Amino acid sequence: MNVRTASVLVCCLSTTEVCFGQVTPLLTRRATAASASGDTVSDGRQESDAGLSTFRSVSVACVTTPLGNTGCGVGTQESGVSEDRFWAVGQGGASTTPGPESDLSTSNGRSGFEIVFRIDAPVRYWLTGSLRANSGSALVTLFGPGGTVVHQYNEFMAESTIDDAGILNPGTYELHMAADASVDPSWEWGSTSADFGATFRWVAYCASDFNGDGFTDFFDYDDFVACYEDADCPTGTGAGADFNNDGFVDFFDYDAFVTAFETGC
Repeated sequence: MNVRTASVLVCCLSTTEVCFGQVTPLLTRRATAASASGDTVSDGRQESDAGLSTFRSVSVACVTTPLGNTGCGVGTQESGVSEDRFWAVGQGGASTTPGPESDLSTSNGRSGFEIVFRIDAPVRYWLTGSLRANSGSALVTLFGPGGTVVHQYNEFMAESTIDDAGILNPGTYELHMAADASVDPSWEWGSTSADFGATFRWVAYCASDFNGDGFTDFFDYDDFVACYEDADCPTGTGAGADFNNDGFVDFFDYDAFVTAFETGC
């Protein structure tokens, strides 16, 4: 039995691409924006980046109208791309103060992160993080090949935790995150906010590493047997007893796992 973990090195299709083993980033769009405006005044800020280095940005815009109404918008983000993960933390906020309806001030703050990437060989992945929104909107969505939704989270008035894992096959994927907050004093005033924080992490997929701990050993064998016999499957890995993915749990799954376990990676 070979107990080495998988290490599949895939060549990029272009010499200008940056390869991270099984994953190749193709396109990034990262931006913050803020705006505020009244009847006779306005302010706006925005910053964007399309690279792979760490992106840190704060966009703030504030105005005070002649009659004393104020409005402020803010968008922040820190995000990055490394050899085994994509990550981003962002926030949008907006506020206004009440005042004469003849001299209103609106505000908006936004943060957005998008990355398009190609998976060249199967990977085990983890998507973790959280969303929070207070009358704003926050989202995290992972799209698969052809625009199919793999995971989608949206929040408007609450918090949610993101904790997903599984296996992704070769293809082109997109990860989107956004937080948006705005206040229009023609129907409300006060403050709104939304934020996201999420990490997409991966390792080369090794079928015999059933529990996803980075090693192929008898813990994997024991964990598969427990999953197969008692449905007590490892959490946070996407692993299940239907090892051959034929839609049934039967001896063919057991036989397929034993073969993978003996072969190793």
